[in-house]
Amino acid sequence: MNAQEINKAILESDLIISRSGYSTIMDLAQLGKRAIFVPTPGQPEQEYLAEKLMKEKIAFSMPQDSFNLQQALSQAAAYAGFTRRNENTELSKAVKVLLDETN
Repeated sequence: MNAQEINKAILESDLIISRSGYSTIMDLAQLGKRAIFVPTPGQPEQEYLAEKLMKEKIAFSMPQDSFNLQQALSQAAAYAGFTRRNENTELSKAVKVLLDETN
């Protein structure tokens, strides 16, 4: 998938399965998405962020070495996801303009 296709897929998705890197988390938070995080093994910051978001009941997380899609989807239902912030921020406006231009 190219960048435009990835953006479209993320925007249209109700649930995202991804790594728990800081920039990914920030993107999903801005979009108000629900997520399942699979931290990259050996990346303590990703493991920390995924664990913190699980404790806060925002996003489910499962280690890569024991990842089970059916179990993850079942468990993720109990997590609220990110709550969108004010949609009228300058960043939100700029992202919307950019996405509109690429469609």
